[in-house]
Amino acid sequence: MVSMWVITKQYDIANCKTNIVSVEPYEEFIAKNGAGTVFGQSTDMIEAIDALDAWKRTREIYSERD
Repeated sequence: MVSMWVITKQYDIANCKTNIVSVEPYEEFIAKNGAGTVFGQSTDMIEAIDALDAWKRTREIYSERD
């Protein structure tokens, strides 16, 4: 079953790249953070089957962007 995963990221200005802070199921993210994020960090959402699929998709997305 496909579910939603939250990618928390922080931009590294000195190195001009995006660092992935965490990849976690949407439900866990909301339970831990409510509707907000940590100051200085932003989030994206992806659909994935499990944690391994989520990390694989995250690496693919951000390797293309950097």
